[in-house]
Amino acid sequence: MSDALLSALAEALAELVTAVETSDEDVLDPDTAVAWLESTGHTLAGLTAADRRTLDGLFRAAALRAPEGTRRDELLKVSGGFGLTEDTHAAACDAALDHARRLAAVVRAADPATPVPGRP
Repeated sequence: MSDALLSALAEALAELVTAVETSDEDVLDPDTAVAWLESTGHTLAGLTAADRRTLDGLFRAAALRAPEGTRRDELLKVSGGFGLTEDTHAAACDAALDHARRLAAVVRAADPATPVPGRP
């Protein structure tokens, strides 16, 4: 599957989930909405950790393409609603990546002529 297709499907799913979650009782029966969301959540729970992480990134990217406001805020909640952000391994990987990026930024910004302390 191409990246463009994956991105489009993730954005469509995020939009649909947001529409279901924010619809009024007059528009959509709450029991039906819960059944749809639980079924979708159950399907997504069967994904591997790597796929869940990828989907989380796709949902977040779709949300960030939306203009700032309540719609974007609701789209940003989709990953959390399905438990995609509760992966402790992913959080540890993100923290390690953040540290590596900060270290790389410090090293790139350092003056090469600065003496590095060493052992005598």
